[in-house]
Amino acid sequence: MNAGGGWKHAWILGLVVGGCVVEHPGAQDLALGDLDDFAHDDRTSSDGGSIDGNDLGGDLASALPCPASWTPRFTPSSASYTFTPRCFGSASGVVHYIDEGAPSAAETVLFVHGSPTWTFLYRELVAREVAAGHRVVSADFLGYGLSDKPALAGFQASVPFDYTPRAQAAVLEALVLALDLHGVTLVVHDWGGPIGLGVATRHPDRIGRIMMLNTWAWSVDLAAPGADHTLVDFTVAQHTQGAQHTKDCFIVNASAQKIANARSDSPAVRAALLADYKAPWEDPTTGLPLSDTVCLPTVKLSQSIADTGDFQDEVRDALGGLQGKPISYVWGAADLILGEAHCDLDLAPADRCAAYPGTTCTCDPGLGACPAVAPATPSRAWVCRAASNTRVVPYVDRLRSLIGDAGLVEVKVLPTTDHFATETDSAAIGVALDALLATPR
Repeated sequence: MNAGGGWKHAWILGLVVGGCVVEHPGAQDLALGDLDDFAHDDRTSSDGGSIDGNDLGGDLASALPCPASWTPRFTPSSASYTFTPRCFGSASGVVHYIDEGAPSAAETVLFVHGSPTWTFLYRELVAREVAAGHRVVSADFLGYGLSDKPALAGFQASVPFDYTPRAQAAVLEALVLALDLHGVTLVVHDWGGPIGLGVATRHPDRIGRIMMLNTWAWSVDLAAPGADHTLVDFTVAQHTQGAQHTKDCFIVNASAQKIANARSDSPAVRAALLADYKAPWEDPTTGLPLSDTVCLPTVKLSQSIADTGDFQDEVRDALGGLQGKPISYVWGAADLILGEAHCDLDLAPADRCAAYPGTTCTCDPGLGACPAVAPATPSRAWVCRAASNTRVVPYVDRLRSLIGDAGLVEVKVLPTTDHFATETDSAAIGVALDALLATPR
């Protein structure tokens, strides 16, 4: 791991990680509360009762459709994102979410996106699950998608919002409680992992099943990153280059371009896809960022990999409480940060796979170019393989060790799939989700 300038723009381009307030009864009290108290159980509702997930009154059974006075700042060009916008009021701004299918459906699926994506990421899976008769809920983080961008783009907020994973988790928790969701099949990706699992570990009684897609749920050690060396390199880069990446929306642009390039659609469809992922952040008339700070939420989360270890460690330490729940892992192995074990090319040849005992650094020509001499910067093709060229997927292995395999349904590794599997392998994910939903909770 090179804590200095080892992160090159070419490397980032070769991977990608990651209006009006609706007055809803109790929303102001539940939406944020005291963010410092998140992950503790001593908060109270507006009527003085404990918010333990079981005492919500009937007036909190559902949030409201967005009123006529609320207008989405942009309209997705994709014909596959045709869901009814709904609004959840928080003290820091309006949270946009979708709630499709019948509230009385036997199964509810909650999709939690990461950074810099939004609910658009799950559009194909949402349509699939609704067609199967399920209820589907998914919300845009504050600062993302169609949700407000408090303190960043002219929005006024009565409560400051710092865009940390703890703050985003508190808002998601408030929505889950306001909708009084139970028996939830939780699907998380990227930062949706720590954030969604943060809610799940506080309310395990509301969670029926879990599916994880290229994510993690713990802090990293900057001095001794071990198997997290690519994740550490990424967050170090956001600390050293964060000001520039905030101003030029680099994470957004690189991610959107990566997604568009990975699709096999026509050029026109890929162009529309690129526009839909960039729309939350840019001025449609100029193509420039809405402001110099509009992309700060993406940088803030990227920096938080190192900055908010207390939150991630709280989630990590509580994962055991999810043991026994049906769980599936669907993983893009070609993800340079969260995929299979990659050689740490900053180290001497003998040490490049030291974080993964029993493995050897090798180059897989199916993943990229294999020059005679390993490159100086991380490469997707240079991987740490066990005997018989067996793939090692450390993030899946660690999550399984923390949660246990008592409820394990499936581990599906997609060998050549990158970080955004929902865009390139939604059918495979859908099949895996069907199998998970068929498993009794």
